[in-house]
Amino acid sequence: MLERLTEVPAYVQNVRYDVLARNTLAAKLIGDLGSERNLLRPAFGSRTAQVSCGGPDGEAQFVRQAVAELRGAAVRYPNDPRIPELIAWLSTRDINFQNDWAAREVAPTATIWKRFVHPDVGMIELDAQTLSVPGTDQRIVIYTAEPESSAAKALHELTA
Repeated sequence: MLERLTEVPAYVQNVRYDVLARNTLAAKLIGDLGSERNLLRPAFGSRTAQVSCGGPDGEAQFVRQAVAELRGAAVRYPNDPRIPELIAWLSTRDINFQNDWAAREVAPTATIWKRFVHPDVGMIELDAQTLSVPGTDQRIVIYTAEPESSAAKALHELTA
């Protein structure tokens, strides 16, 4: 199914932000995730943000979104040791993550605007739609761009 979505980046992730499957365009947009295929480790492991939410407080909103979703995952899966390990790792990398975790926010947003900085096409601002997979804690994330926008043109460049 993901490979049939040729004009939009799309991937399936679990509650820990591990990418379980992705289409070719998502691989080109997001790049190498390492052996863990986790979306948060590269986002927080670098001092240069490569992805954020749109708006004036985009990086802060991205952190709040991650914290809210991980807090929910920690409650639903208290016996999964990988969740607290990921939370501890993220807490050592970002003071905003630490502060937001302490605030106990648990309301993630299903639709947000994300900004990516791609090494080949520069900044790309996309709408992110998150769809739940029934009967699982997996989510399909699809990024779309306004037709004829600079983001749509950048995505087209990535497909070439």
